Order: sequence, then structure tokens, then C-alpha cells
Amino acid sequence: MNSNYIKYLLMSLPLGCYAANNVADNGGKRNVLVILCDQLRPDFLNIYGGKMVETEGINRLARMGVVFDNATTASPVSGPARASIMTGLYPSSHGVWTNDHIFNEGLDYLPKRMTDNGYITAAFGKLHHAPANDSKGFNIYIPMEESRLKDNEPYVRYMRKKYPDEKIQRYNHFSKGLSFAKPMNEHYDYWTTDNALCFLDDFNAGVFGDRPFFLWLSLQGPHGPYDPPKELKGSADESKIPDRIKVSMNELPSVIKVRSPYFNNEELLKKERLAYAEKIKLEDNQIVRILDFLKENGLLENTTIIFSADHGDQIGDHNQNQKGPFPYPYHQNIPMIVANHPDLKNGDRCDALVSNLDIAATCLEIANDTVPLGLSRSMSKMVNDKSFQRDVNFAEFCDSYKMVEDKQYRMAYFPFEGEIMLYDKVKDPYYKKNLGRDSKYDSVKLSFMKHLMDFQIICKGIKIEAQDFTNEIQKEVTKKNPYWKKDFKIYFPLTYFKWISLKENGVDNTYNDFCIPMKVENAYGVFWEDSRYGNIK
Repeated sequence: MNSNYIKYLLMSLPLGCYAANNVADNGGKRNVLVILCDQLRPDFLNIYGGKMVETEGINRLARMGVVFDNATTASPVSGPARASIMTGLYPSSHGVWTNDHIFNEGLDYLPKRMTDNGYITAAFGKLHHAPANDSKGFNIYIPMEESRLKDNEPYVRYMRKKYPDEKIQRYNHFSKGLSFAKPMNEHYDYWTTDNALCFLDDFNAGVFGDRPFFLWLSLQGPHGPYDPPKELKGSADESKIPDRIKVSMNELPSVIKVRSPYFNNEELLKKERLAYAEKIKLEDNQIVRILDFLKENGLLENTTIIFSADHGDQIGDHNQNQKGPFPYPYHQNIPMIVANHPDLKNGDRCDALVSNLDIAATCLEIANDTVPLGLSRSMSKMVNDKSFQRDVNFAEFCDSYKMVEDKQYRMAYFPFEGEIMLYDKVKDPYYKKNLGRDSKYDSVKLSFMKHLMDFQIICKGIKIEAQDFTNEIQKEVTKKNPYWKKDFKIYFPLTYFKWISLKENGVDNTYNDFCIPMKVENAYGVFWEDSRYGNIK
């Protein structure tokens, strides 16, 4: 392994990448490794019941930590989902409402926070931000951005050197006929992992001093093209790949009818599903390579690993292809494992409602950083403290799809069209019966619509005069945003005369106490500044 390869790429590419200078020791902090796959649906994995391909690496991670059974993406499309992972915010807050859209200004980002916490931070693979060379604060960044970087795409340049007689314009030049035409060790995901291993080799050699590492390995697969290398052909059992779920296209929102309906023939679809499973094997092999290196070099014990995906892939189920505004579990659901965490029990499972939004807070907690990042919640805390778990989970894509769920039901609302899709996740795990137009479930739909309204307010930022922000409202806000005090602006808290009037008439007057230590933006005079307050409080 050439441990100078990373440095060579950093010097040769005008991508805004850099290596930070070494700083003081890590204070005993654990290393953090995040492994993301693109468009990975959970039900093809052994840990979620899949039997078509053996996933040794992912299974090892599961044995080392907690598997989450109610994990969903914050947005069912790559760019918005990945922006949510980086910021701990939903798309309505961070502004990346579709692919290749820039972030809102003034946001806080996970890589920058981890760097500030004393970590050497490095990202390899697909970040999928706009612009495509935006590392969001990683010290080291070797991208594989599906040729969004054009002539500066590192993998394309790498392959051009190996095959100078080929007119290579895109990363998938050798992806043809549901296969990769070159050796497996030249595949872009193998190449991405090579770079991550070079970084780990340098880390192990002390190149970065005493800092712990925050490593972000973001693999392109099993996202299309479904191009497993020839070495992995036959690694999946075709007989165990489930037939696609077929449903009527009647009574569906128009956006689902037109978004990406599957029109190809069934034989091609079966081949695509098989190639998808074989490509999962390729991604799993990369996880094995990383785990083996960490173990062989004595790094595994002090490294916490988070494994997940940006979203899933329909591959023909419910007559849909790839991704979009769909509530179906093959696409909205994601795998989630937190492995080798000192506060979690190995081999455990958890049914808490979690999101890839929560990757950020989980990483920051490991770094001993207690300052919230957006709405992200520590998954380890949710495992150990049920009172910290969500009552409902939320996701959105553009203003065409808003999803809310609890542990029994999932509802998708399609704005302007007014369509509702509702599924009983427990009784109907394959989402075959849409209850959206069934009047027997009107109370469920009404409750969920209220939750959706609350989330839209949470996303834009809560703007309530403090005098109206009662304990009852605070309690409900806390369920959806336990960190609301961080960004809440204090306008017009209780005056002394309003405060005393409530008290004298037996109405709660304590609900503005939280304002006392905070900056007041505007007021008519506040109760705690009145000279009489201290005598009768």
C-alpha cells in the first residue's frame, strides 16, 4: 500500500483539500468511523432478513453493536439526505431541497465541529454536495463524485493513467451490461477504500500526531449502475431474491405515477435485482477490508463505527425505480448500526425511531461535544434513555412529499394535490394496502397532519412571543426539538404586572422562567427585573 498516495492526490488536485497541522493529544477520545452506502435498502441485508447474499462485514458490525429496526432517511433523495447528515437539519432548514443545490448560509457542519474537537478529519468517496468540491470542513478529502468534477474527478484521472488508449469521460466508463469490465481492485468503490486505507496507514504511522481520527468512507454502491465486478458474479443466490411487489397504480398520487414507473421487462428486472445484490457484496467486502486493517493494527478497540445509507432503492417494487417521493420501506427505510460503542451492548437491537439525521449527534457525543447540531439526537442516548426517544419521525423531499410515522403507522402527505398514503407498518410490512382514503383511519390521519404542521414550524424556526410560550407548548416542542432553547429568540416575555396577575388568579405564571438567563431581544419590561419580584416569587 502506498501511504503517500493521499498526499499525492492532495497536492495534485485543485479541490480545496488540505491536511491540517498536528495539534495537541486527543485527551483519550475515541476514533470515529462513518461508513455510508448509497441507495442501500435494508431488506437485502442479512441483519434485516435478507438471504440472497452473505454480508460478512455488515454482520460483524451488527455483532459489535446495536442494529436499529426503525431507521429512516431524513429525505429519500441523495443530496438532501446527505445535507441532513452533515447538518442535523431537515431540508426545509438546510436548504438543499433537491440534488446539486447549495446549502443555506451560516450553517454548522459536522466535519468542522469534529475538527474543532481535535480530530484529524478525512472523507473518501461521495459527499454529493454543491459545489462538488465542497468538503464541508474535512481536513482531507478525496472525492468520487460521479464525474461531477469533470476533468478533476480523481478516479477518472486514475483510470486514464491506467488505460491511456481509452477515451474515459466518466467514472462508469467500464460499467457495461450489469458488470464492471475491469478487475475488482480497479472498481471505483475499491479505489475509494484504498484511499481510506492509505489514510489509516498514515494514521497508524503517527503522521497526524496524537489526534484521534474522524473517518468518513462514503461508497457509491450499490447505487446504479449495477456493476458488480466479474469476480463477484455468483456471490448472490438468485433463487432467494424476492419477487418484486406489484400494486395497482390506481388511487396513487400523481407524482408517484409519473416519477419513475418501472416499464422494463421482468427478465431485465430480475437481472438488475441480482446485480444489485452482487454489488452489495462488493460494498460489504470494503467493510471487511477496513475492519481487518483496524483489527490487525490495534485500532479497532478504540474506534466506534456507524454504518448507514442515504436512502434505499425501489428496484421495481411498487412499480417504481430507484428513488423519489415514496413512503415504501425499500426506499424510505435505511440500515443503521452503531458498533463498538462503550455505552452500548453488543449484538443488541433497538426499535427507537431514528434517522440518518442522528449520525451527527452520535459522532459529537463520542467527541465529548455536548453542543447540539440541528435536531440530531445521539442514538446511544436513545438506546439507554427511552424518555429521549422520538414519538414520531419525519422526512421530506422538496415540497412534494412530507412523511411522518410512529412505530405502527407511516403517513405520506403530498401537498397541493392533497393526497394521503397511510400504511400500518406492523400488519402490512410490505405496504400493499394504502389506508389513505379509508375513513376508519381519519383520527390517525388528523393526528399525523398535526405532527406535519408542527415539523414545518420546527424546520423554519419557532417564532412565538415568550408570553405565549406556555409550559404545555414547551412540552410538545421539546418532543420534536429537545434543543429549542439554543435558537429560541426571546421577544416580549411576561411583564411584572402580567406575571402577578396570573399568580393572583391561580394561573401558572412560571412558564417564562427559562427566559431569565437568556438575552431578551425586545420587551415591555420583564417580571424578574422588577424590584418587587424577589420578595414574592
